[in-house]
Amino acid sequence: MTCYVIRKHIHRGQIQTLWEFDAATEAEARRLFGSCIVEMLEADDTGHYLSHSYIETEGGWVDESCALPYMPEDILPAIPSWYEGPGIYDESDNLVILYSDENTDRMTLGDWDYSLALPA
Repeated sequence: MTCYVIRKHIHRGQIQTLWEFDAATEAEARRLFGSCIVEMLEADDTGHYLSHSYIETEGGWVDESCALPYMPEDILPAIPSWYEGPGIYDESDNLVILYSDENTDRMTLGDWDYSLALPA
């Protein structure tokens, strides 16, 4: 089935189709919707959305997004309290989407509602 990721402006009502893809099942379509949102946010260069994925290393925890080699100030004694798992967070450290989220079909970011459109 052909599926679409669309977004609608909350105030103006403007609708845009962002991606078109094929999925065999609704579950696969939801997983691909989440992947599209993650890809879009990872490509965002405004600094409003950041990827965080902490791994344990010698001496503490480090965010995989840190440049190699890790500097001493990159190593934390504990995972930050706001961290809910590997994913995309906003600039205030609020979770936007987990990389493992496979059941998402709708999301609001700023003035836009993003949704998965399935065939009728």
